[in-house]
Amino acid sequence: SDEIPNLVYRKRDKVIENKESAVYNLDQIPFPDFSDYNLNRYFTPYPVLSTLFSRGCFWGACTFCAHCKTYSNPYRTRSISNLILELERYQKRGIKHICFADEVISAKDLDLINRALLKKKINIHYALMLKPTKDFTYEILKRMYQAGCRIIIWGVESFNQRILNLMNKGTDAKEIEDILKVSYKIGLCNVVYMIQGFPTQTEEEILKDWGILRKNSKYFYEVAIHDFWLEEDTDIFRNPKKFELKYLKRKHLVKIKRLKLFSSHISFINRNKIDWKRLSKLLKRNQEKDKYLNKFNDSGTYFSMEHMLLHLTRQCKEAYQ
Repeated sequence: SDEIPNLVYRKRDKVIENKESAVYNLDQIPFPDFSDYNLNRYFTPYPVLSTLFSRGCFWGACTFCAHCKTYSNPYRTRSISNLILELERYQKRGIKHICFADEVISAKDLDLINRALLKKKINIHYALMLKPTKDFTYEILKRMYQAGCRIIIWGVESFNQRILNLMNKGTDAKEIEDILKVSYKIGLCNVVYMIQGFPTQTEEEILKDWGILRKNSKYFYEVAIHDFWLEEDTDIFRNPKKFELKYLKRKHLVKIKRLKLFSSHISFINRNKIDWKRLSKLLKRNQEKDKYLNKFNDSGTYFSMEHMLLHLTRQCKEAYQ
């Protein structure tokens, strides 16, 4: 047990954590084996499997994000041939729907994947998460559709360049709108992820984001609006003054002699106070008047990417109407 890397286990009254170790050559990892599972018993009309092309995030610099900390550094990918071999095996089993579980895939790598899918004539439909950068050209997006892509979850977060710069997203607000339009015209289903309540963000900036979403609502199927929350080991957590946060602390859930248990939520005070109740009422009132605003999902309930992929496989563009 002591020689197995990454293993955490109990030895008598102690919890032992072995030395961490990362697999750098992802092609050495065996493909997932689903043979013990009856895939037809899941709550989907047809089976949908997940795959992972990469570990970590090639950008890894967003000030609010700690997802890339889940993986050992550095960012690394499988070879295209290794991924294609896995997808070919799924195709032989009759699997035609795939969700990429990657944090993000670069436009360059994704284009290589799509070219290989087309060359090998692998008949699948897939969904994935991407960052809206200008290297997602018309040609690359078109090839994505031809290779089977049907849903893109775009990490937009904001249409305000000041906020995007604070987030260190590496995206351009004007380019984002163009990418959504091109993607829609090709036939891809756009899902937009937004963050509201980001440190220093004002009510006026939130309302402007809503206005841009309203103006471009034709080009996306749904927008998931997430309230900002603070995570440990992010740039914001390490540099609160830079983001004008008054203080950082945890709430005690349990505090006894032998145990101190804190909540996972890190409290903070944003200097720009936002009247969330008023904004929520305003959004609901506008939703009653405007059908496009019903695409705004801020209730805390989330769609199933697997079910949406199945639903939109045959008629993606019509789903926007």
